[in-house]
Amino acid sequence: KVEVPMAGKTVTAAVWSIRVGRTRLYLLDTCLPENTNEAREITGQLYGGDKDMRIRQEILLGIGGVRALRVMGRDPLVRHINEGHSGFLILELIRARMADGLSFEEAREVVTAGNVFTTHTPVPAGNEEFHPDLVRRYLGPMLEEMDLPVETFLSFGRHGNGDSFSMTVFAMQFSRHRNGVSSLHGKVSRQIWNDI
Repeated sequence: KVEVPMAGKTVTAAVWSIRVGRTRLYLLDTCLPENTNEAREITGQLYGGDKDMRIRQEILLGIGGVRALRVMGRDPLVRHINEGHSGFLILELIRARMADGLSFEEAREVVTAGNVFTTHTPVPAGNEEFHPDLVRRYLGPMLEEMDLPVETFLSFGRHGNGDSFSMTVFAMQFSRHRNGVSSLHGKVSRQIWNDI
C-alpha cells in the first residue's frame, strides 16, 4: 500500500500485480476500508466523473505510481509519460530529489532528463486541462511543503493566453524527449503546441 497526498489529506492505494503474458502489470486500487467513500471512488471507473474526479485520478496515477514503484524497490531511470496522464509523477520525483538536498532547478534538470513524452491524441480536446483552483486545492499543500509557489507551478502548465493548467504542456516542458505515435501525430502536435 502507498499513501498519496490530496488536498491536505491522505488517500491510501493498494498495489495489485497481474501477469499478462510475460509482462507484469501493476494496478492502484483506492477501494479500501481506510479511505473515505469519496476516495474509494477514485479507481472505480477510468476517465469517469467530472474534472474533480479526473484530477484525483491523475494525482493517484502520477504521484501514487511513483510511490508504488518505490516501495517495490524500483526507481526507473526513464519514465514514459503518455499524453499528460501520469504527468504528476514529475512533481513527486522533483519533491523526492529536493528532499535529498537538491534545489528545485537541480531537481528539475535531473527529473526532466529521464522523461519521455508521447502524444497519441493531437487535438486540443483530447488533452486534459484543469482550472487553477482545482490544482491549488489538491496540490497546494504539497507545493507549500516543497516551498514551490503555486503560481510558479501553474505557469508550467499554461499555454497561449489560457489560464487552465494543461497536463500535456506540463509533461512536455519536463520531458527531454517528445514524440508522437506517427509522423502525422508529430506534425499536427507541433502545430497545436507551437507556442511551447
